[in-house]
Amino acid sequence: MNEKAFQQLANLVLALSKALAHTQPDAAKAFIGAAIYASRQDGSGDEIAIQVWGKCFPGQPLPTVVSSDIMDTLLNKSKS
Repeated sequence: MNEKAFQQLANLVLALSKALAHTQPDAAKAFIGAAIYASRQDGSGDEIAIQVWGKCFPGQPLPTVVSSDIMDTLLNKSKS
């Protein structure tokens, strides 16, 4: 992937994350946090996800990992 495409994707991910953080902050925290932990677990690094977290939730600590049941509850809550 070229540098321009990477930057476009980074900008898009940040914009979507900010939108979710604004409208559904609990869901955004859970999903961004899950992405950070998944990236750490698979060895791909967490730099981009940490930057997104910092821009969406400046100064806030990372959330604890939540179960898939809690993630489902957050999704269902945001639909109602």
